[in-house]
Amino acid sequence: MWCVAALLGQHPMPATQAEQVCALLDLDESVAESLQRQPARGIDPALMSDPTIYRFHEALSVYGPAIKELIHEEFGDGIMSAINFNVDIARREHPDGDRVVVTLDGSSSITAGDRGRAAAHHRYGPFVPISFTVRRTGRPDAPAAG
Repeated sequence: MWCVAALLGQHPMPATQAEQVCALLDLDESVAESLQRQPARGIDPALMSDPTIYRFHEALSVYGPAIKELIHEEFGDGIMSAINFNVDIARREHPDGDRVVVTLDGSSSITAGDRGRAAAHHRYGPFVPISFTVRRTGRPDAPAAG
């Protein structure tokens, strides 16, 4: 996941990795230099027309506030790190059609005053796994096609 994000310009690559990628893909040396630059992270507004990107944005827009509240309930006031962070993608079979399972796994960064409360409540160690499913068939309450 990290490598694909780096190739899409969202992470800087160390010189050695950039050179290896360019050798593997038969790319110009100038590409290796570009891969090493610190990116301006974010989303290109033009990407919002991509259905997959739009749905991720929509899911976080709808569920983001609830996810935040549940993280605070479980871990105390703080954030889920996007620096110490892993992403996993898996396929899950389902009678209505296969599902895409995306797990966002970031370390918990809680404020000092909430460490006791959070330690008493959390079940996951130092990580906050967040998983959501994207259905190909539409909304869960949508009537079946046919």
